[in-house]
Amino acid sequence: MKTKFTAEYVEFLSDRPFPAVIEAFESSTGNFESGALRMAALTAQTKESFEEQVRAQESTTGFMRFLTTDHGGWMRKFEGATTQARMYTIGNPLIARTMLRHDMAPASTFPSESAFSKTRTRKPTSPTTSHRA
Repeated sequence: MKTKFTAEYVEFLSDRPFPAVIEAFESSTGNFESGALRMAALTAQTKESFEEQVRAQESTTGFMRFLTTDHGGWMRKFEGATTQARMYTIGNPLIARTMLRHDMAPASTFPSESAFSKTRTRKPTSPTTSHRA
């Protein structure tokens, strides 16, 4: 099956230093990296217990990080680039389930991805967020 969809690309520019933008983003999102979601699903005996474990990882936005990719880090190491760039996969399984309990098809369009980079052609820090819709 092939399905067409429209995607929206959203970009925000900031004058804040790159480390400050990263710190603000990471402190406003919970951390579900290192298999915490898998462990919650394995150890929870009830729906309520699972929800409690997930909510314990939420932060001020209600979203959590599932994966952080430091593109700037490997580009500096292997390509000699001076770029600062990170990409995050974020979401919340409690929000996702509101859609998935009715139809599993949307599962391929989330969690969302957010990317942050420092560029020379724009303002000092150019955090960009792209969401598949």
